[in-house]
Amino acid sequence: MLKTIRGRMIVMQTLMILIVIVGLFVIFSIFADNYYYNRKIRSIEKAYKELKKTDIASLDKDNHLISNYEYERLTFIICNSTFERVYVTKLEKKPVDAQIQIKNDIVKRLNVFSPKYEKADNENRISGWGIINQNDEDYYVYIYENKETTRIFFSYYRIFFIILSVLVLLMAIILSIYVSRKLTRPIVEIERAASMAINSGYTLPVKQKSGFKETDSLANSINDMLNQIGLQMTNLEDELVKKGEVEKERRIFINNISHELKTPLAVMSSQIEMLRFITDEDKKNKYIESMEEEVLRMTDMINDMIVMYAAKSDEKEFSMEKADIVELVSNTANQYENLINKNGFMLLQEYDNNCMATVNIRYISQAVGNFITNAIKHCTLDGAITLRVLNEGEFVRIEVENDGENIPDKYEERIWESFFSRDENITLNGQKSSGIGLAIVKSVMEVHSGAYGFENKDGSVVFWMKFPKEQSEYV
Repeated sequence: MLKTIRGRMIVMQTLMILIVIVGLFVIFSIFADNYYYNRKIRSIEKAYKELKKTDIASLDKDNHLISNYEYERLTFIICNSTFERVYVTKLEKKPVDAQIQIKNDIVKRLNVFSPKYEKADNENRISGWGIINQNDEDYYVYIYENKETTRIFFSYYRIFFIILSVLVLLMAIILSIYVSRKLTRPIVEIERAASMAINSGYTLPVKQKSGFKETDSLANSINDMLNQIGLQMTNLEDELVKKGEVEKERRIFINNISHELKTPLAVMSSQIEMLRFITDEDKKNKYIESMEEEVLRMTDMINDMIVMYAAKSDEKEFSMEKADIVELVSNTANQYENLINKNGFMLLQEYDNNCMATVNIRYISQAVGNFITNAIKHCTLDGAITLRVLNEGEFVRIEVENDGENIPDKYEERIWESFFSRDENITLNGQKSSGIGLAIVKSVMEVHSGAYGFENKDGSVVFWMKFPKEQSEYV
């Protein structure tokens, strides 16, 4: 369950709600009592100040001031200088009990009474007291609230809070299951439709009306990509049918495409899921831009694979023309100059004269670009990248050298295989390997009857390719 987006959503939402509930309960348990007592201390002080402005001699049980505070469970004990009752909460008709309370709460504490208002917060009570002088008469005032009753109330509140929290958590889980199902359904449908489209030869479109803007946009992008793949597949099949290898190459192409699409589709699915919880429009736009970049990256990868498999098809109609290889390499290098400078590398170029050759310009440029990209990825900090075009009689040799670590012998053959990468899923110097760059070089050289390889030097690696200046037959 935890391996699905829906399962993780339910667990994450449940954990979030549980954390909030537990946090609120902890806050309530730690601070509620103190908050309540602090408010009562302020209420007692306020009542005392209002008594100073009231004619204490005329107080009775119907006094509005006293009754309002008694509703808040405050108890008032007020006596005159001879300790005769003036007012005692709930004991107006019980003079004996009132005198006992005056004796216990005032007479026995007489040493702490003064004209200055005092307050206390101890284990059993919160209280305030003082002597108020009115008309040359001293009145002893003692106001308090017992904590025991308050503790009982708070214990009931905590039990109620726990019961309510359990009910809220259960409701939240049910709601989370419903919402997660509704939100993940478009993703599941897109994934199923994409799989069906791949198995059908890219002819079935992905449904675009899911009810969500983001998934509709993703479905539209996938449909565009599937259309491009279908078109390229049609062209590739036309090329391979002449050699009788259509089914074999098509199967390899589909398997490779299917394998390479799984990870980016999973990434985009998770990004779309995150959009459900993001309200910030700027963050939403960044996620959408990231998904668009992922689609473009997949498109570029597919186009690179088309180049490689088209080269393998040995098509007779390849466009071959006379070209200045120095100019071709220089123009290709210019496309990467900003990226080279951005990484702080030095670009060096060394060219021989008379390096004309009959080639497919697009494929040779692609192969050189792949060498340069590989050099940027593996060049050391503040290192140099050197391009060379060498005249070797009947052959032209192109070299791309970068400062960096040598390639281990065990990778001598494997680096030219499709989808092999020593640095899988790692971005180095702004470049992320797709695993087919050097495989494309291999295919291009094979169609040009050329050779390719690399050489480890002291502190650098040289990748090279060489091909005849004149092709014996156009391939």
